Amino acid sequence: MSKTSTQLLQERQELFKQAEGLLELIEKEERKFSEDEGKEFESLQNDIEELTSHIERITWREAGLRPVKGVSSPSEADDRREFEQRKRSFEPKDDEPLTSRQWNGALRAWMFPGRATDEERHNAARIGWVPGSQEISMRFHRGWDPSGAPLHFPKDMREWEKQCEYRAQNPPERRAMEAGTTTQGLEWVPDTAMAALDKALLEFGGMRQVARVVSTATGSAFPVPIVDDTGNSGTVRAESAASTETDVTTSQIVLGAFTIDSDIVRVTFEMFQDSEFDMGTVLLDLLGERVARRENSEFTVGVGGAANAQGIVEATGTDGVDNSNITLATNSTVTYNNLVDIMHSVDPAWRMGGGTWMFNDTMLSRAERITGADGQPLWQPNVQEGTPMRLLGFPIQINQDMLSTASSRCIVFGNIRRAYWIREVAGFELRRTEHRYFENRQVGFLGTIRSDGDVIQPAAAKFATNAV
Repeated sequence: MSKTSTQLLQERQELFKQAEGLLELIEKEERKFSEDEGKEFESLQNDIEELTSHIERITWREAGLRPVKGVSSPSEADDRREFEQRKRSFEPKDDEPLTSRQWNGALRAWMFPGRATDEERHNAARIGWVPGSQEISMRFHRGWDPSGAPLHFPKDMREWEKQCEYRAQNPPERRAMEAGTTTQGLEWVPDTAMAALDKALLEFGGMRQVARVVSTATGSAFPVPIVDDTGNSGTVRAESAASTETDVTTSQIVLGAFTIDSDIVRVTFEMFQDSEFDMGTVLLDLLGERVARRENSEFTVGVGGAANAQGIVEATGTDGVDNSNITLATNSTVTYNNLVDIMHSVDPAWRMGGGTWMFNDTMLSRAERITGADGQPLWQPNVQEGTPMRLLGFPIQINQDMLSTASSRCIVFGNIRRAYWIREVAGFELRRTEHRYFENRQVGFLGTIRSDGDVIQPAAAKFATNAV
């Protein structure tokens, strides 16, 4: 006999306790996960995710089979047809995507099921959401090859480059998000439904705008092939002279999937009931911004290791993109010669293929003061919407997690998209709990995302150091 949703919830709670025990242990001892502990924790996360999906499938089935108010037991022949018709209304069968209004209603039905209308519950069922369940998943679609299939690990580097370049130049004509926690009823919901969250991930940081982002369906280890042949060239030979061999040096970097959460946000029943604003959109805004800020910090100055992403300019240590070996004249100014030296420290093969400046707003204010021989500033503002600011002909990306203090790695220049890769497990998880804050008439919400980042081509971009 299959287990009920209550039994499965108890099993999942035991897994949560085991995972919490590991976290409490390393926090108490103020250390990182060991290799074995990291594998154990990731295994627990995967088991919890699989069990959560199974619970919601069982819950959905139980909801559909439960007698509906006003309809008698299905064992009575006269009422069987009506019962089956009402039961099928729970099944997601609509082919058309939801409108923004319908999607917001479905989100409200999930957040506060006791206050949901029949229409809102129906729309939640269309995208596979069970009102009152503990978790829903919102999946991004960023990695698609020309055939429309999900981006997969290629057979060789050429195939990999072909996939990624096509994805960059030809964004898929699909909706921005896939919603649902079961294999049934996955609908393409409106772009506006995820606009706030997607915008937060891009704007509250900077790395996602300039790095290469690859989306995968699962969080299993993701090896990325690496080859840098810019130092090799062909050879001129005399007639009948034998050719020699010059091997290509290849390696790989394995990207994992670290979990970043927003911390729990509590919302009172009264706030939801009395608010004139759409609480669903407000919450997605808030949770997305929290996750985006932490994620960008990891991608910028993360220390790597078993529990963190590797930053493009690790704040301490030696990892990250290559050093340009250029130190600014003073720790409060940047000169024209500094910028020229930094720019030409990057091989033209990388620089001309997509060079970008990246620094924080303090460094931008210093660069804005530099003028050329004609007295005109070298910095070029974006006078046209959608056009980035430029410096010495190359676009500027502001990243507030870059440092500008004395001796810090304060400027990055080069082909950052080739230098740094971000791997995201395609989904933003939104979780809720009523039981934890029941006596306060509150509901808790938690947003999580799984991602990782690392430097793939260290020579493609270089950093400069601020003066002491």
